[in-house]
Amino acid sequence: MQKRILLLYGGASSEHEVSLMGYEYVSKLLINTEYDVIPIYVTKDGIWSIRTDKGLLDVYPIAKDGGGLYTGDTL
Repeated sequence: MQKRILLLYGGASSEHEVSLMGYEYVSKLLINTEYDVIPIYVTKDGIWSIRTDKGLLDVYPIAKDGGGLYTGDTL
């Protein structure tokens, strides 16, 4: 069974573009490994989003039942 990890990239800093490049590099390293990577993009305004089969959705971290993400539907 793959371990699920969250890969946050972007963010509201002057290093936003550097973070995007880092995401590209790290995500390629994690392909075909024991990790199921969930990429979360953070805009310069601090909005978190995830690409799903429904499109790009804003997500909100929650601290319920050990933590998770909320989109209106549970991920």
